[in-house]
Amino acid sequence: MKRSATGKPFHPLKRTTAMPVILFILLLVPLHAHLDAGSDVVLGEYLVDFGYSPEEILAGEQTSLAFNLVNASTQEVIPFESLYLRVSDDEKTVFAGTLHAQGDRVTFITTFPAGNYEILMRFKENETTLVETTHVLEVKESKEFTKLCALLTALLLPFVLFPVLFLFFSKNRAHNTRRVDRRKKNC
Repeated sequence: MKRSATGKPFHPLKRTTAMPVILFILLLVPLHAHLDAGSDVVLGEYLVDFGYSPEEILAGEQTSLAFNLVNASTQEVIPFESLYLRVSDDEKTVFAGTLHAQGDRVTFITTFPAGNYEILMRFKENETTLVETTHVLEVKESKEFTKLCALLTALLLPFVLFPVLFLFFSKNRAHNTRRVDRRKKNC
């Protein structure tokens, strides 16, 4: 019989009892769309479960979106065939398309420019719209982008500022020289 470092015998069943519990917990994960953040919206008999990751979405960085449809009263996942998804800002539509469900949800990975986006979700089954809702998503400016802009400004500013100052002072010097020449002629 094998013994542990403390001298106690190993019991074969005690080592494996944690495995079914871990598997059960892992099986529950796909039932909810929430990733790091998201929202649940109840519309009639449906609960639209929308999640995204990371919690703070930054411009130019990878973002995962997940969409799930649940029965509002029983909390059971409702299978759907496809999701019409439209992502738009104040000026234009950034993405529009129909995504097919894999299992009981749709996942979508993308990157966004900074700004506020309206996410339109239309869940469909057999060409029939089950439910439709929208969610507003805020995408903040990337910290790296801000640092890069500051660095570029610091590097390029002398190349812009010095020629402008040189032209300004050289014109003033030429103007002052002409004034002195006129005074000499008048004397």
